[in-house]
Order: sequence, then structure tokens, then C-alpha cells
Amino acid sequence: MTDFTLDEIRAYYACRVRDLGQTSAKMWRGKCPVHHGSGDNFAVDSTTGLAHCHSECGKGWDILGLEMELLGIEFPLAKDAVYALIGRPKQTYADRDIVATFDYTDEHGTLLYQVVRRYPKKFAQRRPDGHGGWIWNLESIDRVPFNLSAVLLAKNVIICEGEKDVLTLKRNGIVATCNSEGAGNWKSELARHFAGKGIVLIPDNDEPGRAHVLKVAASLHGIAATIKILELPSLKAKGDVTDWFAAGGSADQLRTLGKTAQVYTPGFAFVLAVPSEEDKWVYDPSAVVKEAGGLDRFWNLAAEEGIPTPYAQLTEDMSGGLRKGESYIIAGMRGSGKTSLMLQFVSKALMQGIGVLLFSLEMGQRDVLRRLISIRSKINLAQLRILQKQRISGTITTQDISLLIALERRLKSVTRAIDNMPLLVHQKPVVTPAYLVSETHRLNERHRIGLVCVDHMQLMSSDGNEKKEYEKFTAISRAIKGQVVRELNIPGLIVSQVSRSNSMDKRTELEITDCRGSGALEEDTAAVILLYHDGEDLKRARESGRLGSGPIKAWLKLGKNRFGQCPTYLELQHFKGFTMFDSGDERDFISETHFDTEALNRAEGRV
Repeated sequence: MTDFTLDEIRAYYACRVRDLGQTSAKMWRGKCPVHHGSGDNFAVDSTTGLAHCHSECGKGWDILGLEMELLGIEFPLAKDAVYALIGRPKQTYADRDIVATFDYTDEHGTLLYQVVRRYPKKFAQRRPDGHGGWIWNLESIDRVPFNLSAVLLAKNVIICEGEKDVLTLKRNGIVATCNSEGAGNWKSELARHFAGKGIVLIPDNDEPGRAHVLKVAASLHGIAATIKILELPSLKAKGDVTDWFAAGGSADQLRTLGKTAQVYTPGFAFVLAVPSEEDKWVYDPSAVVKEAGGLDRFWNLAAEEGIPTPYAQLTEDMSGGLRKGESYIIAGMRGSGKTSLMLQFVSKALMQGIGVLLFSLEMGQRDVLRRLISIRSKINLAQLRILQKQRISGTITTQDISLLIALERRLKSVTRAIDNMPLLVHQKPVVTPAYLVSETHRLNERHRIGLVCVDHMQLMSSDGNEKKEYEKFTAISRAIKGQVVRELNIPGLIVSQVSRSNSMDKRTELEITDCRGSGALEEDTAAVILLYHDGEDLKRARESGRLGSGPIKAWLKLGKNRFGQCPTYLELQHFKGFTMFDSGDERDFISETHFDTEALNRAEGRV
């Protein structure tokens, strides 16, 4: 963590969290700037700048982490922004990704070497070269404990795994230390600094952490006056003493626990079991009911509403829409309008204030945004382009110039509205299941994603081990369900192509078996939404000349529906001009403004 002065902390929060109560108290409180809460649930430690939202976010940040969260930018840019706000000189390019530096000094405070943490969590060591620069190794340098001058003066010392934990304990009035280079790298020459002292070792809550403290304890045995190992209670898997304090622990509680901690002797055995990260997938009946919020909430099925779909009838058929922790498929032939239908789902989520992450492997970000705006504003972009070209060439009529101005005004209005909505369009051309998982988790840390979409599944790449198409689609489906929607507790919406078998036997109605990789999709998804044009109306559209712009009758069929009846059919009209599907149900009206849509469309018919 980068250290800031009290004046710098005040300057930063005065700019970024204007309603924060900067009082003389240690803890400042105000409304959370991340989820824009209404209560004073956002707390800032005025001495360190560390912030924590005790409401919807349920997590904390240092100043640089909060800047990343608020602005949605990477660490180096966040660091530049914070330094500009508080008046620090801009960092050199080489130092922009440095999160923190930890000084290792001799007993007189003279710097011997530094541990450097780079974003996100990479560590390196360096030593002064005697000329104002650095040598990036510790060759021929004797190691010393971190915070050595305080260690030498103290009778009792806590040894933990990392510098961050040492500084956490220091802020709470407790002398602590660690070795450089992390767990497993304790050097025997460090032991002499602890002769005659009372030592309490606090391991990180994982097997490497426990192995580390046993190595340290063995090194100190016979040198320190006493050695205890403190297993912190209720600590999450891989958690440390900093996590324990963040969860509400106090210095007095830690001192009490230290007095009753087990004394180390050779053959020491830990009492508490190391929790596994896999435990989060295992529930007994009481845990299931508790997670639901009690028996009343457990059996209140009517309250289990997901993200509404674009169509009220479909939402009802799916028993509430897109549920958290479930994945869904939109499948159709090429050119059937799958992407447009998916964007209508996206639009509905955005209108509910739900953050959406869209992996768009088929369309560029500009085309995605234009199509989304076209749907919301009900404007034919092809006709708009014709009018704009006529304006450039000087052939546009007076009547049509008025129409064009109205169209552009409306598009800009809708664009401004969408500009403030929580939509992320991801454009990397090669996306594997592993990359999709890591990126979704990374972006969720900063943007609170409530729905993840993939367009489309067949354009994703393999992680390398899957040779057959079925194996590839199975890996993709399992990664999205198991490591994205389940772990983040959000719904996932996947666009998928179907095979051409239906066109070979002259069918228009789709079945789940038409989906490419249908076995995995049927097993993993809560619902499979099959989209196809009505065969008879498609024929009439070709004959009448409305094939290009529509409307064309289409069917939305629930081929699988875990939480409702199946199959069900919803009749839609596909308006291909502005790439949307309309149910004709007044409950599904999506126009962004009160603009006279019918008059506008009549006017557009002249183009």
C-alpha cells in the first residue's frame, strides 16, 4: 500500500467523496461513492486513507484501489490521477506500477535493501547502488527482519508472513516483523535478532503459511524465550491477519488470543483445519436455509425474481427471468437476429441499473453501441445513412432535412442516456474459457457486473486441450457456468449458432438438438431460447419485398426451461430495419423517449 500523508488523504477524499464527514475523529463516514448508497455506510480511516463499504459493496480499498474502482482504470493510470489530485509529482514510467516499497534497515535505520511490490502482485528486491540508483538483486546482502529497529527494542514480537501484515499490526500498536521474499524463505541468520524474546507466530490460513511458521519456529527454538503459534479463528481460506482486522478484529482481541495460543514444541500439531476454497460449493440443509435468509424467505418462491427479459410473457414463462447463478442460451440460424435479441436482453438489464459485461466476438464496439441505440430509439440506420449521404451531396429535400435533424437529435439523446449506463463491451478477438473467467472476475472487482453475455460461443477459442467441437463447447459451457455465473452469483447469456440440419430437411422450427454442442448446453443451462423466422411469413416477405426491413413473423421458443413449462412459444415481429423484435405487448414497450414513433416511421418510408 502506498503511504499518504494526512493532508494528502484529506485532499483526495475532499475531491472524490465530497459528502464524507471529515471530522477530528479517526473514522470518517459518508455515502459510498461506488454503489451510490443513501446511508453513511462508507468508512475511511483518516490516518491511513483505507476505506470500507459496510453496505452493498461489502469490501474495502486503499486510495489507489478506490481510484481504480471509481474511474474503471488500471493501476498506473489511477496512480497518476491520484498523484495529480494531491499535488505529488508524476511518477516515472518505470515506477508507475509500483504499489508499495518496504524498507529493510539495520539497527540504526540505515537502508540495506527494499522489497518492491508491483501491480497486481509481483515482488522484486533491490539495494542502493551508492549513487542514487538501484541494483535489482540482493547478492552478498545479509538479510534482516522487517521493522528491525522496533523488533530489537521489544520484549514480545509477532512474526507474520508479509510486510502488509506487519504494517497492519503496527497501525494497531503491536510490534511485528517478517522476512523478505515471502513464505518459505526464512533464513537461519535471522534468528539471532530474537534471542530472549517472546514470539507469537501467526500463519496465513493455508498449507504454505503453516509450513512457513513451523520452519520459523524450528529456527527460533532454543533461541527465543517463548514461541507460540496463534491460529486466528473464523479466518477465510488463504486469509491473513490483515483480513482478520478487516473483518472486525481488534488489537485487544488479538492480545487476548496471543495469551492463550499454543506453545510451540517440536512435533507441534495445529488444532484448526485449514479451510478449503472448495468448501464454498458444499452445503448442508441448515446452510441452504441460512443462505436464503431463513425459512420464510426460503419458501417465498414469488420473491425469486431474476433480471426481466425484454418480454413480460417470456419473463413469466421463465418464472422471473434470468436468475443469478444460472446460464442461458439464445440459439438461432445465421441471420436470424440472435445478436439483436441478445442486445434487447442487455437493454432491459441496463434499464434496471444492472451492470453488463458483453464479450462481443463478432461485432466491434462501435457497431454494438450503434445497434443497441438503434433498437432503443427504433431508427433504421440504413435509412439514416442514405439521408446523410444526400445531405453531403446536396440532393436532400427540405422535408427530409427536417427528418434527418429529428433522427440525429433522437439518436444523440438516446446515446447520452446509454453513456451513463453500466455497460462494458469487451473486444479482444481471441477469448478462451480461461481468459473469459479471469477477465470477468477482474472486471467484476471494479464494475459490479450483474450479467455477462457472450456473442457468440462458436467464435471462442479453445484452451488447447479440446480436439473435437463437442469437447470445446463443453469446456466453454462448464467454464461459464462453474467459474463465472456460479462463483459471481450472476446470470450468463450465451449466443450460439445452430447446425444446418434443419435447413437440409426443410424445417424452420428449431429443436435443442439443432444447437452445436447441444449436449453440454442442455445439461448446463437453465433455459435454451430458440429463435427462428416463421416459414410461411418468410416466404411472403420474399415475395412482397419486405425481407430486408421487415416486419417478419418470428418465433421465440423455450426448448428447455428448468423453472417453468416447456416448450412454450412467443410470437414476435422482426423489424430488421432497426434490428429489433417486437411482441406487440404494451408491457414490452422499449422506446427511450416519447417521440412520435409512428409518424417518424411513416416519414422514413419515403426514403
